[in-house]
Amino acid sequence: VSGIWSQCANMAGLKQTRAVFIQKPKQYDANKEYPLVVFCHGYMGNWLGYQGVFKDIDNCIILSIGTKDISGIFKYDDINKIFTKQIPFLEELGYKIDKSNVHIMGLSNGGSAVKIAYNNFSSKFASITFVSTGMLSHKVPCAVYYVGGCDTNAGGCYKQAKANGMKTACLYNPKWNHYLIMRHMNAFTEFMNASYNFKN
Repeated sequence: VSGIWSQCANMAGLKQTRAVFIQKPKQYDANKEYPLVVFCHGYMGNWLGYQGVFKDIDNCIILSIGTKDISGIFKYDDINKIFTKQIPFLEELGYKIDKSNVHIMGLSNGGSAVKIAYNNFSSKFASITFVSTGMLSHKVPCAVYYVGGCDTNAGGCYKQAKANGMKTACLYNPKWNHYLIMRHMNAFTEFMNASYNFKN
């Protein structure tokens, strides 16, 4: 079931819930500690579709989270809860998370999540990835990755981040549009696998 149903129930004043999707590595080993990638989607995102995109980003656990309503606009508390609520929730389910290797990725309105992470939690993340959203490039201690097309300044932000001495990488094509991760899935997953470089 798409996480949108949970968001709509919240907006209707019904039982307050938050849906998440958890994607395990292809060769998942319950005894092994894994990096965690937290994906924050935007307005009415296709949660099930995203799982199809992420299936080839391997050797990590991917947790897809949404906002309380369909807006996709994240708040400070949503990002703080990654560490106080979401990771403990995964551990209660039996997943072993490498807390020194936690990453966050924001798509579209999910850019609100990565901007908060960038400005307030960058020392807690191993990397922050902007995908088809507004981008930042002032110096922070973690790696920063930029993915975008004609609707972003990915190339310019990448150059600035590199000039700031940051660990960074960029996937940019001015002919691509806002839906690039669906339409250019192979290029996106190859880029993210190379950037993350998670070992078996």
